[in-house]
Amino acid sequence: NSGACIKVLEGHFDWVRAVVIDGSTVISGSSDRTVRIWDRNSGDCTKVLEGHSDSVMAVAIDSSTVVSGSLDNTVRIWDRN
Repeated sequence: NSGACIKVLEGHFDWVRAVVIDGSTVISGSSDRTVRIWDRNSGDCTKVLEGHSDSVMAVAIDSSTVVSGSLDNTVRIWDRN
Protein backbone atom coordinates (compact mmCIF):
# COMPACT_ATOMS: atom_id res chain seq x y z
CA ASN A 1 0.00 0.00 0.00
CA SER A 2 3.01 2.32 0.31
CA GLY A 3 3.68 2.64 -3.42
CA ALA A 4 7.29 1.54 -2.87
CA CYS A 5 9.19 -0.08 -5.74
CA ILE A 6 9.45 -3.78 -4.90
CA LYS A 7 11.66 -4.98 -7.76
CA VAL A 8 13.72 -3.59 -10.65
CA LEU A 9 14.15 -5.75 -13.76
CA GLU A 10 17.43 -4.92 -15.50
CA GLY A 11 18.86 -6.36 -18.68
CA HIS A 12 17.76 -4.35 -21.71
CA PHE A 13 20.41 -2.18 -23.35
CA ASP A 14 18.05 0.50 -24.67
CA TRP A 15 14.62 1.98 -23.95
CA VAL A 16 11.88 -0.37 -22.79
CA ARG A 17 8.94 0.27 -25.12
CA ALA A 18 6.35 -2.31 -24.06
CA VAL A 19 5.51 -4.38 -20.98
CA VAL A 20 2.81 -6.92 -20.25
CA ILE A 21 2.23 -9.10 -17.21
CA ASP A 22 0.59 -12.51 -16.89
CA GLY A 23 0.59 -13.99 -13.40
CA SER A 24 4.21 -14.47 -12.39
CA THR A 25 5.56 -13.70 -15.87
CA VAL A 26 6.54 -10.27 -17.20
CA ILE A 27 7.28 -9.71 -20.90
CA SER A 28 9.17 -6.62 -22.08
CA GLY A 29 10.07 -5.31 -25.52
CA SER A 30 12.85 -2.83 -26.14
CA SER A 31 14.64 -0.59 -28.61
CA ASP A 32 17.53 -3.05 -28.21
CA ARG A 33 15.46 -5.25 -30.61
CA THR A 34 14.83 -7.98 -28.02
CA VAL A 35 11.90 -9.37 -26.10
CA ARG A 36 12.66 -10.55 -22.59
CA ILE A 37 10.71 -12.97 -20.43
CA TRP A 38 11.07 -12.35 -16.70
CA ASP A 39 10.08 -14.18 -13.55
CA ARG A 40 8.10 -11.57 -11.62
CA ASN A 41 8.89 -13.11 -8.23
CA SER A 42 12.65 -13.56 -8.54
CA GLY A 43 13.30 -10.74 -11.01
CA ASP A 44 15.37 -13.09 -13.17
CA CYS A 45 15.35 -12.87 -16.95
CA THR A 46 14.47 -16.41 -18.01
CA LYS A 47 14.65 -15.97 -21.79
CA VAL A 48 15.80 -13.45 -24.39
CA LEU A 49 13.99 -13.59 -27.74
CA GLU A 50 16.10 -12.23 -30.60
CA GLY A 51 15.18 -11.79 -34.24
CA HIS A 52 13.79 -8.31 -34.81
CA SER A 53 15.96 -5.87 -36.75
CA ASP A 54 14.46 -2.73 -35.18
CA SER A 55 12.82 -1.58 -31.93
CA VAL A 56 10.13 -3.79 -30.40
CA MET A 57 7.13 -1.54 -29.79
CA ALA A 58 4.39 -3.98 -28.70
CA VAL A 59 4.15 -7.29 -26.86
CA ALA A 60 1.29 -9.62 -26.00
CA ILE A 61 1.12 -12.97 -24.27
CA ASP A 62 -1.13 -15.98 -23.82
CA SER A 63 -0.60 -19.38 -22.25
CA SER A 64 1.74 -20.71 -24.94
CA THR A 65 2.96 -17.79 -27.06
CA VAL A 66 4.49 -14.34 -26.95
CA VAL A 67 3.71 -11.95 -29.80
CA SER A 68 5.89 -8.95 -30.60
CA GLY A 69 5.50 -6.07 -33.02
CA SER A 70 8.47 -4.08 -34.26
CA LEU A 71 9.46 -1.05 -36.28
CA ASP A 72 11.04 -3.58 -38.68
CA ASN A 73 7.47 -4.01 -40.02
CA THR A 74 7.06 -7.52 -38.66
CA VAL A 75 5.00 -9.27 -36.04
CA ARG A 76 6.67 -12.34 -34.59
CA ILE A 77 4.99 -15.17 -32.74
CA TRP A 78 7.28 -16.93 -30.29
CA ASP A 79 6.94 -20.19 -28.35
CA ARG A 80 6.65 -19.07 -24.73
CA ASN A 81 8.19 -22.30 -23.45
